[in-house]
Amino acid sequence: MPALEAGTVAAAMPRLQAAITYAFQAHAGQVRKGTEVPYVSHLLAVCALVLEAGGDEDWLALRCCMT
Repeated sequence: MPALEAGTVAAAMPRLQAAITYAFQAHAGQVRKGTEVPYVSHLLAVCALVLEAGGDEDWLALRCCMT
């Protein structure tokens, strides 16, 4: 996949954009256990690992919506 410029994720990966939006809404106000770090940061970190391992948009969207 070619590198994406800022602001192009929604156009290039609409399912991922929808999943990220859902994750932020579903986990609003939640933090990681024993910290003040927003829970959604964990989902985004998992997505980064999936992307580095060669995952496609569907895998990224799925991991972004895990609970």
